[in-house]
Amino acid sequence: MDKHKKPVADKSRRASGIAATLRRTEAKFSTVFRACPDLIAITDRATGRFIEVNDAFERIMGWTKPEVVGRTSGELDTWESLAERDRMLAALGTAARLENFEVRFRRKSGEVFTALISLEVVDLSGQPSLIFVARDISARKADEMLLRRTAEELERSNMELERFAYVAAHDLLEPCRTICSFAQILERKFGAVLDGEGREYLGFLVGGAQRMRELIQGVLGYSRAGMAAAQMVDIDLAEVLHDVISDLGDAIRTRGGAVEVGPLPVVRGDPAQLRQLLVNLVGNGLKFHAEGALPRVRVGCENREGEWCLTVEDNGIGIASEYQDDIFGIFRRLHGPDRYPGAGIGLAVARRIVDAHGGRIWVESEPGQGSRFCFTLPMA
Repeated sequence: MDKHKKPVADKSRRASGIAATLRRTEAKFSTVFRACPDLIAITDRATGRFIEVNDAFERIMGWTKPEVVGRTSGELDTWESLAERDRMLAALGTAARLENFEVRFRRKSGEVFTALISLEVVDLSGQPSLIFVARDISARKADEMLLRRTAEELERSNMELERFAYVAAHDLLEPCRTICSFAQILERKFGAVLDGEGREYLGFLVGGAQRMRELIQGVLGYSRAGMAAAQMVDIDLAEVLHDVISDLGDAIRTRGGAVEVGPLPVVRGDPAQLRQLLVNLVGNGLKFHAEGALPRVRVGCENREGEWCLTVEDNGIGIASEYQDDIFGIFRRLHGPDRYPGAGIGLAVARRIVDAHGGRIWVESEPGQGSRFCFTLPMA
């Protein structure tokens, strides 16, 4: 008799333990359900009627639990659009779960807000149900809208500033040309009758006027690179570089330089802008050569993960690592104009052009070891 009683007692204890565990689990769920700051609702999957809602639902939506339970979202008009509800349920389909679906709810007051909703199919005592967890993200959406408007306003302001800089530089160029022309006429006609100090002052005038003209032309070029929308077509870079080398022929011959060209691809880009980009980079390599050395520039290309990486490498003076980002800023110069003439705008224009093509540009260099300018372009 005792042998039979022991298994029964063991089963009874196990059943009691399971029941106690279930009660504790239900108590934990109930606590989490009530305390959760996100709104939670459980509905009958077949009828769509609310079975249960938590405190956050009442606070966020504005309805009390007695007003909600037993009714549908359609009766309560909780959706800004029932089509959106249908779209969400279609996205759930036959799956058991749907996460982070953006929807628009309507509070009892009529105010509409954006929520991020997740739902899961559950079985409640044999009754297929849906449990919804939704977070009010209206504050986040408002911040995103403000950020977007601020960015648009900043873009408009930048465009206006670009236009102003372009117009101002364009209007300044003509009087600057006049100053340059008359300064050169003065030097040519009256330079011989001036004493040494007078010729020195006149030289300052001519040099200053020429630098001013270079600076204004540089500002115009920088503004054009930012204002003009890229006209994207397929471009054979080998043909473009051939024209660039022809344009730079005088500089190459004067400095005793050479430009070596490796195989170049067809890319997607704006012909005028890419021509200017190569003029600036190759011209840079010819200009910044070490004293007594003949400049050598090599242009190459390699395929890197679905985009072209172009390189313009020189044997010049090199660039210290701490300046390798600065050189792409407008008017950034590492040397005085007496040693290396120019306005300090060429690399800033180069970066603008590469940015407009969705690429990146950087330099790899060490002082005295030359520089390797790299930039990426989309494939044709």
